[in-house]
Amino acid sequence: MASYDNPSSGTSYQGRPATGAQTPGLAVAALVTGIAGLIFFWIIPILGLVLGALGIVFGVMTTRRAKAGAPGKGMGTAGIVTGAVSIVGALVFWAVAVAVLAS
Repeated sequence: MASYDNPSSGTSYQGRPATGAQTPGLAVAALVTGIAGLIFFWIIPILGLVLGALGIVFGVMTTRRAKAGAPGKGMGTAGIVTGAVSIVGALVFWAVAVAVLAS
């Protein structure tokens, strides 16, 4: 019969100790803001630009901490990439909008 311990007690449901490093919140913030920037640059380009910039900032902070041994380097890198793509996308969106409106 399986044991149903409290997961916050440090043991898994089978009674074994919980393992694995916890993902830092800054890495999650980098990825979430980068992905949100990708979504919002189509709808509200200025919001996509701001969220993309935040994704890059959080991602750089996370990867710098990862060099010192902290976890979350992959999510930080993904935040940098998605943030950069959302910034480029917002700038291209604005350039196309200006070109269309000017013609």
